[in-house]
Amino acid sequence: MSPGCTQTASASVVGYQADNLNTATDSIWAVHLTGTARVIPGPEDAEELFGPLPSFVDEQAFDPVYLRIDPQFVDVQFVKGVAGWPELHAA
Repeated sequence: MSPGCTQTASASVVGYQADNLNTATDSIWAVHLTGTARVIPGPEDAEELFGPLPSFVDEQAFDPVYLRIDPQFVDVQFVKGVAGWPELHAA
């Protein structure tokens, strides 16, 4: 994330989604949240948590920025019994 993007995201309202839609399971979940983002220090064990970091991204030196989202709205969706989900909904 470029410094300008980091400054823009910090103290702004942002949205985030995580899901397991591409997994071979019959239990599908998705979490959506909206809240205020803020820049935080990176964890000391970042490489252990996220794997080795790239040196460059888009031909620019990679300098990771970590954001914490303080959620204000959260939506959780959970569907069970959808065997074959990835195959049925593949592009």
